[in-house]
Amino acid sequence: MKKISLRRWILILGIALISINAVRLSGNPKVFPGFYIGLVIAYLGIILIGLISDKTVGAIAGGFITFSGLMAKKYVPVIPKLKKAQMNAFLEELNAFTQFLIDRIYIFILIGIIIGFLAGLLAKYIRKDDRKLFTTVSIAHMSIFVALSVIINTLRIGSVSFGGFPIIFSGYLLGPLPGFIVGGVADLLGFLIRPSSFPFNPLFTLTSALTGAIPIIVTKALGEKYPDFSLVKVLIGIFIGQMLTSVILVPIFSFWLYGANTLPFLMGKAFAKQIVSIPIYAVLLTILNERLSKVIDFRKIYN
Repeated sequence: MKKISLRRWILILGIALISINAVRLSGNPKVFPGFYIGLVIAYLGIILIGLISDKTVGAIAGGFITFSGLMAKKYVPVIPKLKKAQMNAFLEELNAFTQFLIDRIYIFILIGIIIGFLAGLLAKYIRKDDRKLFTTVSIAHMSIFVALSVIINTLRIGSVSFGGFPIIFSGYLLGPLPGFIVGGVADLLGFLIRPSSFPFNPLFTLTSALTGAIPIIVTKALGEKYPDFSLVKVLIGIFIGQMLTSVILVPIFSFWLYGANTLPFLMGKAFAKQIVSIPIYAVLLTILNERLSKVIDFRKIYN
């Protein structure tokens, strides 16, 4: 585990306390607008802790903050001063929402652990690549991948799209942080060009950003380095990345926000799509990487 200064531990503690309190306040319309803003704030706090520490601290903080926040919400709820009729309605709504959270506590804790771990893992590459991140050449490369993703996603037929491939490919060629940025910007731009039937939500931008970062992080963790990516390890990286984002996080966020269908249905539908897309992505990526590496050596730019 990386050595962390006392000042940074104090900062981590402060972020953790704010995040725990945010979960405690979530779902109380008189305190915070909206049902899930407290959870979103807590997850953002977990990401921040991971980025300023490491993957171990991030994962531990993710589990601890989520568990502590939900327990605080259950046993130390925030009750505003209301008239009797309003109070009864408020308590009924609050109890129902709290029970909804507690029934799914293991899912929320698992998400917190995963987010904290990935943020800590990403921090390692942020510190390594930040000096070369915003050069003219790097911005040009990221812009190309953003444009490719938006164009491919805009030309999709129904719900079938391969817009995620340029995002994943950008992570393998440019690095985890550029891939993260490409995914986030591509989602924002894509929504402006072709809005969905649902309102914009930053949670889906986060999953798009993670799509560009997770596969290459996993593949590098397996011992691969640019440009020598083997098909098997690329397949494993993309599989884990797409399972976490498209099959787990996106359905969970969709279920939370819109309640469309059931969670198993949404996950099953996403899995059916990804089980086809993942091997195609892996094969295309290894072929294109082999061809491009003979023309452009990205090691001179990013590594």
